[in-house]
Amino acid sequence: MLLYTILYIYIYIIYIYIYIYIYIYIYIYIYIYIYIYTIICCSIVRSILLYFYLIQRVLPCLYLRTSLLCILITCRQH
Repeated sequence: MLLYTILYIYIYIIYIYIYIYIYIYIYIYIYIYIYIYTIICCSIVRSILLYFYLIQRVLPCLYLRTSLLCILITCRQH
């Protein structure tokens, strides 16, 4: 009976370690994905902002420019 209890405890500890490693890997992959997505998003937003900055004399659109500027500021915080 004691042997079964010790075996059960070892199996439980192994399961706990497996779950911890799975959660760590999932967290790392999600963090890397969000980081890459933020870099891509911010580069696209900066190019769009530059485009609207270049044509702002031809097509003044203050609302769109301000919203893009807000997105750019949030991108710089990452």
